[in-house]
Amino acid sequence: MFFHGSKYPTPAFRSCGLRGINAVTMLLYFLDLAGVAVFAVSGALAAGRLELDLLGVIVLASLTAIGGGTLRDVLMNRHPVFWMTNPVYLWVILAAALGTVAYVQVRDFGGRLIPVW
Repeated sequence: MFFHGSKYPTPAFRSCGLRGINAVTMLLYFLDLAGVAVFAVSGALAAGRLELDLLGVIVLASLTAIGGGTLRDVLMNRHPVFWMTNPVYLWVILAAALGTVAYVQVRDFGGRLIPVW
C-alpha cells in the first residue's frame, strides 16, 4: 500500500470516482493533472500578455487547459465531459492560474515576453 497505509491519498481523490486502480493508472492520472496545470499556466501567461483581469486569466487558463479535451469529448459524443465528472481538474486549473498570477506579480522578468531564467 502507498500513501502511508491508505489506499487513496485524500478525500477529494476518493470522491473523484477512481476506485480499484493500480499504480500505473494513478501515475497516468497525476501526469494528466500535471499536463492540465502546465496548459493552465500557459493560458494564464497568454492572458497576462493581453493584460486581462483576474477573471480573464482564469477563463483563458481554463480554455487552454481543458478546451481540447472538451472538444474531443463532445465530438466523440461522450457525455458528461471529463471535467464535469471530476472537478479536481477545475481546482488544478484555478490553483495553477492563481499561482501563475502571484508568481508573475512577484518576479520581474525585465520586459521579456517569455520568462527565461
